[in-house]
Amino acid sequence: MLELVWFICKIAIWILCFIIAAVFYLAVVKPYLFRRKYGKYSNVYMDKGFIPLLGDLIYHVYDEKANKVHYDHLRKIANEVHKYDLKVEVEGMTPMLVFISNKAVKEVISLMPDKVDKISWPKGLMKMAVGSFSMNPTTHNTKSRRKEIFNILGLNSASRYIPLMVDRTKEFLEKIRKEKKVDFLHEANFLTFKIFIFILFGNDMHHLTEKKYPFERPDGTIDHITLCEIFIQLGKDYMVEFIHPITSLIPPLNDYNFIGPWRRNNKNFTVFKDALREMISESKDQNSLWNMMSQLNQFTDDEIFHDLVLLMIGGSETSSHCLCSIFYYLAKFPEARKKLREELDKFGLKKGSNLEASIKMEVIEKLDYLSWVIKEALRMDPPIPTSFFYEAKEDIKIADVPIDKGTLFKFEVVGPHYNEDYWIEPAKFIPDRFDPESEIYQDSMKQDKGKGVFSRRYFGQGIRGCPGQSFGTLELKIMVSYLFPEMDYTVEQELLDNDDIGFGIGTHFKANFEIKS
Repeated sequence: MLELVWFICKIAIWILCFIIAAVFYLAVVKPYLFRRKYGKYSNVYMDKGFIPLLGDLIYHVYDEKANKVHYDHLRKIANEVHKYDLKVEVEGMTPMLVFISNKAVKEVISLMPDKVDKISWPKGLMKMAVGSFSMNPTTHNTKSRRKEIFNILGLNSASRYIPLMVDRTKEFLEKIRKEKKVDFLHEANFLTFKIFIFILFGNDMHHLTEKKYPFERPDGTIDHITLCEIFIQLGKDYMVEFIHPITSLIPPLNDYNFIGPWRRNNKNFTVFKDALREMISESKDQNSLWNMMSQLNQFTDDEIFHDLVLLMIGGSETSSHCLCSIFYYLAKFPEARKKLREELDKFGLKKGSNLEASIKMEVIEKLDYLSWVIKEALRMDPPIPTSFFYEAKEDIKIADVPIDKGTLFKFEVVGPHYNEDYWIEPAKFIPDRFDPESEIYQDSMKQDKGKGVFSRRYFGQGIRGCPGQSFGTLELKIMVSYLFPEMDYTVEQELLDNDDIGFGIGTHFKANFEIKS
């Protein structure tokens, strides 16, 4: 009997030693070897050290503790790293490369999708998009799904949704006027969520958007909240899960979701998906994106479903965060606010006018300054501060740096937007920098700054970039065109005084606005 006990103890000790050794290798040795491999190149930026388990995610934590948006450190080091082409990062326990310079980005894009492609890496918020065309490698199927969806949502076809967007925006304004003091970002999440629900599943979904569903809280209690509230909270919970050190330390917890926050988030996401399937079963609107995609008879119901969930994340979430940033910057920079009001007045978009009748595609297309305001807000505060993940499918060389097959990487988004080599006064909100007739635009061209799409990374790059940028921009123009003339508002002074603020996905800031009329 004692021999059996001793044998079991020895097995347990060996297993424990193996686990400790494996964790030590993944958390310390593997990142160290990766850093040593790429840190020797003069055009590769690398921090002096890293913290095991968290890696570079620790900087997001530091930012929040300092009352900064969690990606503010990427702004601050923009000029420090501008002379480099690549950067080494360790995300949790996963070492990867980040492409910084326009030169490196251009070279990577030229290799897509044969030698470089997206990978499906379900961590954090990306778990909600598993199965979508955007979260899988490039195939004929994923290219076809992407193409057909955005044929329907293309700029010409999207004009059919303008009345819907205006109606939902009108409801939104009426609601926040009654409440007076609001978290504008939180309320904007409801606005864009409803717009996308009606576009994706039909204009007959009002009763289901108000229906309450069970949602499990961290303490185990069950609340009953609307689908939009579930969507907003899930986004926050998945961000917390993403930076949790155990997510990287014990991958099976993330992969199989059987305990703790991983189980809870998966359970709540299942409720969310079931509610969307209920909408699908009740949708009678033949102009809904679901029905139009189904009628093509090219894709399975599951494929269409996953793609529509992706659109909710990529369209609803990003639009609401950008809308909040726009109104924040317009409050902070009165000159831009004045110019936008003058342009809207010029086209009859004034307070008290019939905005529902005036907001039409032919008018929206002429609002140049509004377009520049949107571009500048996206530059200064991109809704998604980093790209999705890619993988080298074979050995490649980028900016003369050899990169092994299987190496993970992503594109830097925030930093280049604050790079003084690319932009004049990048920390200032200057929509005129996009006006070809403006002085700052002409100065930028003379100094070879701001040229080319690679300096603006908020919609991604290459064949795997965001395919919905035209639709997203249209949605923002509609919402701002209606809200700006009608909404008299102020922003909490503490927010205006904070130059390190941001409203991208994952922000801890509340957009405290007071709606006066």
